[in-house]
Amino acid sequence: MTLRQYPRARHVGRVAILVMCAATALEAQTIPGDNFGSQNSGPFGASVIARYQQVYRADLFGRNPVQIAGLTFFNSVTTLFSEDPRLTRGTYRLFLSTTGAGINALNAGNLNANLGADHRLFATFTVDGVRSSAPNFTIAGSTFTFNPLAGNLLLDVMADFAESRAQGPGAAFLDANVQGIDASSALCTTAGCTSGVQSNTALITRFETPATVVPEPSTYALVAGGLAVLAGVARSRARRRG
Repeated sequence: MTLRQYPRARHVGRVAILVMCAATALEAQTIPGDNFGSQNSGPFGASVIARYQQVYRADLFGRNPVQIAGLTFFNSVTTLFSEDPRLTRGTYRLFLSTTGAGINALNAGNLNANLGADHRLFATFTVDGVRSSAPNFTIAGSTFTFNPLAGNLLLDVMADFAESRAQGPGAAFLDANVQGIDASSALCTTAGCTSGVQSNTALITRFETPATVVPEPSTYALVAGGLAVLAGVARSRARRRG
């Protein structure tokens, strides 16, 4: 006897397979590419940038919605200004949204105009002054689902600094790209600012997807139920053969 003769078993078994497939994580995506060619201290390395926005080209994510669970930034030249560059102490709020703004076309005069309708807090990142930026660091957040067909991706960082640090010795300079092709940025320098300047410099960012998706208890119950039905079918088949 096959599953085709047990519509309920076939349905629940199919659900179990779909749940397992949904748990497969996509590969992390790095934008712009690894060939950085430059470095930038903002917004994490120096307290001169109070708000920082960066827009990423949507087509580099593919055509299907992707889940973003973390952002990784890099510092491959740790001795650019000192032997132990540090991130600036403070609290950073990172927001993500889908934006209609293009590369090198962020509205620097009104940073709020770049925000998408799905703009929301992704993570709060606190630096206590001990964390070194070398060689890289990852900020984990609340998973954000980005649909590349709906627009470009916008990162919006608001910094509340606990110390003053200039762009010099001791400041962490992160890997960046100055081509302005895959990503670009805009920033302002005073607390609460909404107007600033645009730049073709963009921090190299690796978008982390969930390495594993831990189902909710209800999902576990659904999968378990499907497996139980399949097991029952197998036992019934064995009895009929006996």
